[in-house]
Amino acid sequence: MTATLTTLPLSPDSELRLLVARFQAGDRDALGALYQRFHTRVRCVALRVLGHAADADDVTQWTFLKAWQKREELRDVLRVGGWLCRIASNRARALQVQGRRLCASDDVLNALAAPEVSAELRLSEHEERGRLHDAIAELPPRQRQVVSLRVEQAMSFADIAAEVGCSGVSARVNFSYAVQRLRERLVA
Repeated sequence: MTATLTTLPLSPDSELRLLVARFQAGDRDALGALYQRFHTRVRCVALRVLGHAADADDVTQWTFLKAWQKREELRDVLRVGGWLCRIASNRARALQVQGRRLCASDDVLNALAAPEVSAELRLSEHEERGRLHDAIAELPPRQRQVVSLRVEQAMSFADIAAEVGCSGVSARVNFSYAVQRLRERLVA
């Protein structure tokens, strides 16, 4: 009678521990495996914060690049998904506070910069700007003023605070609330 050695499947925790160990050791294939395993979850976090699919995709890619750079900082290997989501959430919130996007997608903006722009695209962009202008007009006065100074005049929050007579934190908060209202209005 011969004994055969069978290998038992690894538990999900053990599998994840091995994957993260490879990742932290610099194995790019492990990075790819983590991406396959967690990219949907990370993208959902970014999409929830930003409300725009292209931005969420950018944040997702950025998150995995940042995770690769900071891989030694991961302490609890079984919480790698939460760690990745926290990186994405922080980046998405930073972009939201900066007001990186209020209306048109990068594709539309890039197409507008092209030498030949179709009339249909120009009309679409014009309509979108009109909707944005209308949405800004409906903001409370302080939020409207902060958005105008930040977007049209590219002022810092410190300069905006001095201009409108409030604190820098108040200027940031007003801008953040304004961006949130604009997103809600423009997405609806």
